[in-house]
Amino acid sequence: FEIKLVAGTGISSVSGAGTYRYGQNVAINASVSSGYTWSKWSGISSSTANTEIIVPLGGATYTASAKANTYSVKLDGQGATSAGTTSINATYDANMPSITAPLKNYVVSFNSTGGSNVNALTSVYAFGGYYTAINGGGSQYYNGNASGVSKWKETAPVTLYAKWTSKSIILPSVNKSGYTFNGWYTEASGGTKVGGNGESY
Repeated sequence: FEIKLVAGTGISSVSGAGTYRYGQNVAINASVSSGYTWSKWSGISSSTANTEIIVPLGGATYTASAKANTYSVKLDGQGATSAGTTSINATYDANMPSITAPLKNYVVSFNSTGGSNVNALTSVYAFGGYYTAINGGGSQYYNGNASGVSKWKETAPVTLYAKWTSKSIILPSVNKSGYTFNGWYTEASGGTKVGGNGESY
């Protein structure tokens, strides 16, 4: 009688299929794919991936299956001022779960050194998604709008790192009676010039 074996979910290969005598003991084997944990052979109670069957009258078909592993994943905001989602559970070969994107900004303060008052300006960094390495290195799993871009393919708990791109601000103008504005500098006296009125910084 014929014994048929099927490699189901999470199984890379099966062996032991063939034609055998009724009542014969037959070893059947299944190899589990990376990222999965053995589950069962259909129609066989309390089976392991490598087990024995007794050939039934008329033969049979058995399907090996495994369950996808779930991993704890940290989301590192890389200096985010508002963290958003900080951890997720990702299942192997499954779509990424929904998250809330982090936020990151910086504040530029101005000292007009006796000139007209100038308010501080805030610039928000552009979020570029989450990656397995810093600065957008490695594999990307989320894009800039916090949507998943690929199925989870890591086989261990990992940390994903936010990628940021700074945005510029427009430098303000300032007035001081009897003086000509010469630009904005990093120090009140000397320092490095960062730009003039209306320029990007």
